[in-house]
Amino acid sequence: MTSRASLFFLQGTTSTKGWPMQGKMLWFNEEKEHGFILTDEGERLYVHRDGFSPGEIPVGRCAHLAVQFEVVEENGERRASGVSAISKDPSPRARRRGASRAAS
Repeated sequence: MTSRASLFFLQGTTSTKGWPMQGKMLWFNEEKEHGFILTDEGERLYVHRDGFSPGEIPVGRCAHLAVQFEVVEENGERRASGVSAISKDPSPRARRRGASRAAS
C-alpha cells in the first residue's frame, strides 16, 4: 500500500527538510479545507486537507496544536504533508474576563 506522502514523491515533489519536522497549527478552516502551520524554525507553511495523515484532520479549535510533518516542494511552493498531531489537546485557553466565579 502506498501512503499519500510517498505519492507526492512519485509525482515529482521533493522533500526539502526531511522527516519529521515539528511545529504548531496556526489555524485550519474545516469548510475551506486548508490552514497554516508555523514550523519551529519560524516558517509558515500551507497545509491542505489532503496533507494530513489519515484520521488526523483537525476538528474544531486547533490553534497551537503541536504537530509533526514533512515539508514538500511542488512547482516552487513549499507546503506541509503527512501532518499528524503530537499531542491531541491544544494549549488551554485563558479564562474570559468576568467569567463566573464562586461568590464571596
